[in-house]
Amino acid sequence: MRTQFKTSLISLILFSLTACGGSKSTEKPRNIQTEKQNPVVETNKSQSPTPSTASTGNNNQVKPTSPNTKPSSTRNVETDSEGIEWRNRTLTPHTWSSFKTLKVASEFVNDNEIGYAVQGGNWGIAPLSEDNSHIVIDFKKLAEKDGKIYFGVHEGKLSDPTMQGYNDHTGSKVRRNDVDYLFANQPNTTYGILHDGNTASLFYQGLYAGKPFPENVIEFIVQDERNNYRTELKGSATYRGQVLATTVLAKGDREYGYAIPSKPFVDGTVTLTADFGGSKKFLGTDSSVKGEIDSKTLGKIQLNEAPVYKIANAFDGKAFSSELSGEYSGLFTGPKLDDAVGRIKLEKDDAKAGELKEYHAVFGGVKQ
Repeated sequence: MRTQFKTSLISLILFSLTACGGSKSTEKPRNIQTEKQNPVVETNKSQSPTPSTASTGNNNQVKPTSPNTKPSSTRNVETDSEGIEWRNRTLTPHTWSSFKTLKVASEFVNDNEIGYAVQGGNWGIAPLSEDNSHIVIDFKKLAEKDGKIYFGVHEGKLSDPTMQGYNDHTGSKVRRNDVDYLFANQPNTTYGILHDGNTASLFYQGLYAGKPFPENVIEFIVQDERNNYRTELKGSATYRGQVLATTVLAKGDREYGYAIPSKPFVDGTVTLTADFGGSKKFLGTDSSVKGEIDSKTLGKIQLNEAPVYKIANAFDGKAFSSELSGEYSGLFTGPKLDDAVGRIKLEKDDAKAGELKEYHAVFGGVKQ
């Protein structure tokens, strides 16, 4: 049975905040801006769940070209303020969350617009469509093993003998107990794509940034109780980083089902410009963001100006290239809103057989 987990970023945020807001606790959230910690990568023992240990294979073709790989944070970027490592998730979502704590803001896109098998009726069998929530992906460990720049792009294969799933593109089942991964680490976020030969799942994650909230859900306090940004965060900020993508080609009229999304690849760079506290273009918020993706596949992709919502500093807006159009979304996080991370989906309704029909990507950027 195919695992369904399709929810918008805003819905997930509201669920998380509502769940924690129901508590009677009045404990004042910790402002970790006052904590003096070593900015280097944490070396403590992992506290992430380890019900199954996976092995990895590396692909050395990816060369990180991040314009800024140095953390701008003054805290330990590998754990939250309670010492819990957050740079991990389950292979497939389990119930509402893939994490031990509600402090992690995330989106895991595993929808039926990408990921059906070529033959249509055989779609519920590949690893990312089966229940593999017992397998934990630790992006910290994967990044440390491949010998590349930690804050950059990483590529390889995750294997586990307990992984459930098959590939069936020719009428015969072929057992598959591995998935390909392509992801990037930033100081306060991780984003990437998982691929099992049949399904592509896009994700991004980081710790919440916002105003004080009960139960310490908000990890980075960047606003006061009235939602006003701290003085040093107000104004314009530019973010630059990588874009990781997967594409879907249109099938012929007589072909049944959906085409298989391509194996993920590094597709270029993104530039975002945010205005925190000075924008007057949108009702209900004084902040906005806009940007551009320099895509190797589509050329220039425009990210129209969109509002930044004060709940978790999330955003969503329209996007388009010369032939495709769609939407993008994401969030800002970090002690000083140091990171931006998000996803984009573009489509071409009238694509002919063999032409690019869908473009899916995740992106991240670090404040310059």
